[in-house]
Amino acid sequence: MLAGRAYVLPEGDAPLALPADVLVQRVPLEQGLFLVAVGPPAEIAALDQALAARKARTIALPADLPAESEALDRYLESRRGGIAEREQSARGELDALCRQHGLRPRSASSRSPPGW
Repeated sequence: MLAGRAYVLPEGDAPLALPADVLVQRVPLEQGLFLVAVGPPAEIAALDQALAARKARTIALPADLPAESEALDRYLESRRGGIAEREQSARGELDALCRQHGLRPRSASSRSPPGW
């Protein structure tokens, strides 16, 4: 059985040593490092502790994330669609509140809160 984790590390804070049985993919970010690790649960637990000491942030992977690539594509597309629907609904509610309180509704392309 294997365990997997995704982490975001502060800039320039890549781990120097990794457990021997853990496969790691490093992705440089503008400010930091994205790390995906897969390995035996005990080794991943050791990596969790080592990276926590380096102020790494663990990214929780959904429990229902499919392992097969085709199922993963469908899953991600469904998640994107759900997020887009919730965003559209929230923008509509925000515009309604703006009108209710005499504020200028925001444009659909604006992403920052009013007044920022």
